[in-house]
Amino acid sequence: MLTLAQLSTRLAKVAGLIDTQVSSGEYAPGFTVRDWFPFRDYPCLADPTRLIKDTTWRPQENLDARFRKTYHTLSSAGLISEPRVSKAERFLLDRLRVLPI
Repeated sequence: MLTLAQLSTRLAKVAGLIDTQVSSGEYAPGFTVRDWFPFRDYPCLADPTRLIKDTTWRPQENLDARFRKTYHTLSSAGLISEPRVSKAERFLLDRLRVLPI
């Protein structure tokens, strides 16, 4: 199982972006974990461990290859846009003076 930080690093690499993770620590008190996810309104995939254990299904490619294919498909279709910044992210980035608001 990957941590969120590891997943972020892999996705950034596939997208050709520099991984600039910032730990919020004391910089953004009062925000819940759910506040941080800009994809919170989208259906999210769950851990496939049980699916793999209980069925004969297996991934045909490794995770990085699947990320690359998905990114290529979305990019080719013009579906990749500027990153959506959540309220919690905007608060933290402004506080760290990383993103002008």
